Amino acid sequence: MSESEPVTAIISRRIKVGCESKFEGLQEKMGYAASQFPGFQGITVMRPSNPKNPEYAIILRFDSYPSLVQWQNSPIRKQLLQQVEALSIGESQIYQQKGLELWFTPKTPTSPPRYKMATLLAGTVFTLTQLLAPQLQRLLRVFPLPALLRDFLVVCIQVSLITYFILPTLTRVLSPWLFGQPQDREK
Repeated sequence: MSESEPVTAIISRRIKVGCESKFEGLQEKMGYAASQFPGFQGITVMRPSNPKNPEYAIILRFDSYPSLVQWQNSPIRKQLLQQVEALSIGESQIYQQKGLELWFTPKTPTSPPRYKMATLLAGTVFTLTQLLAPQLQRLLRVFPLPALLRDFLVVCIQVSLITYFILPTLTRVLSPWLFGQPQDREK
């Protein structure tokens, strides 16, 4: 993992039933504490969809791996983490990825070149904003929503489509171009 590239950490944590509100309060404190560290770029907390299995996903972004490590080794994080662990079931799962590679699922141990990832992502976003966004805007105008909320919903739909359907499919279909032919990788 390069030291100077942005890094995303995704933490999956199951919480004991009935402890969700206490966990969310601690997670809010943890997010605020992380935001005070250099290189912090944002945090997203995804709440569980099944109340019987409260599993949260926390997406934490920093501008570089050393910035993330500084946060991870901080006394405030360790203190808050002890409180969170008392509410948790089992170990949390942590996945870290740099840059745009989070959007791609490579079939090889190496990642595609950055310019190919950027090209594929830019083409996908451009196509969706030109073709899908206007249609979604028209559809959402049926509901009495503020324009800013409609725009946000359109972006959420597009990002979900990109993350879960479009880029995994394009990655699979375009893998010879993205990752090169097997003989190209051996050279």
